[in-house]
Amino acid sequence: MSDRNLVVIGAGPKAMALAAKNTVLEELGFAVPQIHIIEKSAIGAHWNGCGGYTNGRMELGTSPEKDVGFPYQTRGYGQQLDSQINARMRAFSWQSFLVADESYGEWIDRGRPSPTHAVWAKYLRWVWEQCGSSVHLHFGQVQRLDIVDSLWEVEFAFGQHLHRLSAEGVVLTGPGKIRAIESELSATRVLDVESFWKSISTISKSVAPTIGIVGAGENAASIALALSQAAPSARIQIVSPTGFIFSRGESFRENRVYTDSAAAQWKALPLKERREFVKRTDLGVFSQYALKHLDAVAQIEIIPGRLTAHEAKGDKVTTTVRLAASIRTYDFDYLVKATGFDQSSTLEQLLTVQARNHLLAQLQSEKLTQSLLESRMEENLAVGGVFPRMHIPALAGLMQGPGFANLSCLGRLADQLLEPYLQGENHEQVRRRSYETALPYS
Repeated sequence: MSDRNLVVIGAGPKAMALAAKNTVLEELGFAVPQIHIIEKSAIGAHWNGCGGYTNGRMELGTSPEKDVGFPYQTRGYGQQLDSQINARMRAFSWQSFLVADESYGEWIDRGRPSPTHAVWAKYLRWVWEQCGSSVHLHFGQVQRLDIVDSLWEVEFAFGQHLHRLSAEGVVLTGPGKIRAIESELSATRVLDVESFWKSISTISKSVAPTIGIVGAGENAASIALALSQAAPSARIQIVSPTGFIFSRGESFRENRVYTDSAAAQWKALPLKERREFVKRTDLGVFSQYALKHLDAVAQIEIIPGRLTAHEAKGDKVTTTVRLAASIRTYDFDYLVKATGFDQSSTLEQLLTVQARNHLLAQLQSEKLTQSLLESRMEENLAVGGVFPRMHIPALAGLMQGPGFANLSCLGRLADQLLEPYLQGENHEQVRRRSYETALPYS
């Protein structure tokens, strides 16, 4: 065990993947960092139905077998160590969880169904319970990120008390802030993803409400699906820029890119082609599961265009939608913004002025934007050129592979992110072997 610290903000799937891999590497003789996970409510809070991002009853959009160790292809430590790491990580697998839960046989007999979000959160809690002494869980709300003596200083509040941790690296997980449309949210009629899930019981009691959903991605799909079940009399109108709802690609070759971007030669593709691939397979698309159920709902309508303005007056929300040269207005009882997330806004909200200026100076930029951070993502999922390191896996898709932004390759994510923090005999031997292998023949 080393004296290095790595702070992870949020106790979701990525945090549990890092905790599990760190535990295994420590068992195999690596001097691993101390991982400190800071969580404001509960492990898997965005999944358990209580954290404001789901009701917990929706089905997981990806296979549960894409768990915290998937795809179990650790590379670079030599064949023997690689095999040992992959074998030991299977103790944290989805199947191992089902065995411990005494539900493996039933899951097989039912045809390996996708679990609900709440069950996935239960799996994440179980993973945490198997982790070792090199990982620590702190409950609290992160207040600020500063840089002191070339280290991150992370301040978080729990109750009336403030706590601080110093670390060589920070991992920002979670979806980030909702991208703004124009005006501020209304507490009751204009909702974002988080406030929608907290308000769905109130909405379901309305008599035949008309509900507008802005967005054509998986958040919009989950909201539409939940509304169709909780409020069968509701009229649901989805505002989509294209006027269509596209399905997520589920073919072998598409899925393979998410699992192993190196095998798919992701970095060799032009940026334009990478963006198009992500757009067609992950962003602005509904899962096959969501489409199957929503296709049977008669009261769903697609409004083509982009929302340019909205105003809440009394019990109605008046919206303006632009399509090419035409502008139309629509009135809704509720408007739900499911337009995606912005990690740069989340980061800026946490940074002190000193830390923000430090990052901007290292990035040689006057403004901290999502596109800038996205373009600088390195193989270890950190912003290139920024020290101490700031890892933002959700922004690594374009530069490193689309699977890092979601649940498609959590095991590989942990391998690449932890590599800069590993010390000890095993790691030095591997580094020496890799260097010697790269030497030219004499």
